[in-house]
This record gives sequence, structure tokens and C-alpha cells, in this order.
Amino acid sequence: MIDFPVTALPPVLRDMACAVAETTSTDVSMAATAILSMISYCFSGQYRIAG
Repeated sequence: MIDFPVTALPPVLRDMACAVAETTSTDVSMAATAILSMISYCFSGQYRIAG
């Protein structure tokens, strides 16, 4: 299986994906995919992420 290209993410998102993966003891690809999904919702203009 090919590893998720975490290095292709901007530094802020890369750091967030690595931190989430470490905190939840999951693979970084799972965290990065969730983060990309959240970012795409933000840019769609239909949803607002609060937190």
C-alpha cells in the first residue's frame, strides 16, 4: 500500500494530521483524509466549522 503523501500538505495541516494521528493512535492517512474533508467543506461555502 502506498503511504499518504503527508509532505504534500501545507505545514499547518501536516502538523495537525500528525498530531491527531499520534493522539488517537491511528495512521496519519486517516487523520489527513478527515482534515482534507473538513477543509473542503469550509471552501464549499455551505458549512461553517466552529471550534
